Amino acid sequence: MTLRAIRVHEPLWAGAREARRAEWRALIGDLLRAGSPWPHRAGHLLVLDADDDALRLRFESEGAVEETVVPRTELRAVLQEYLGVIDRLGEEDLHPMRMEALDMAKRVVHDGGARRLGELLPDLSPDLEAKRRLFSLVVALLADTTRRTWAHRHL
Repeated sequence: MTLRAIRVHEPLWAGAREARRAEWRALIGDLLRAGSPWPHRAGHLLVLDADDDALRLRFESEGAVEETVVPRTELRAVLQEYLGVIDRLGEEDLHPMRMEALDMAKRVVHDGGARRLGELLPDLSPDLEAKRRLFSLVVALLADTTRRTWAHRHL
């Protein structure tokens, strides 16, 4: 069983450019097709919101609402490292071996971010791939990755 749906909080959604909304739709679709990152929350609607202070996950089901707040400071280090690697991948005239090393670093940091989400959200699935997909969505919510060419590309 899986979540019923995942949505981005309306004010965040409305304030985003269409390219960013399209990216969020794609990442949400990937996450839902792969199975639920929260196996014990089948039938729930997950509403995600993010601002300068926190990432908010609101689970809604049959009139009940449960919210989890992750302070942005808890994700700051891994987010900065991940975005830094992506930005370095976008530099011009990179030697192919350097690009390959940075692409590997991107995967390693992505895995670290996924594991960090698992620490911060204890009821999250133990499946690393589910955590990785969620981390991709969280990064896209916290930073405009549509302006970073290498955010979703691999060698």
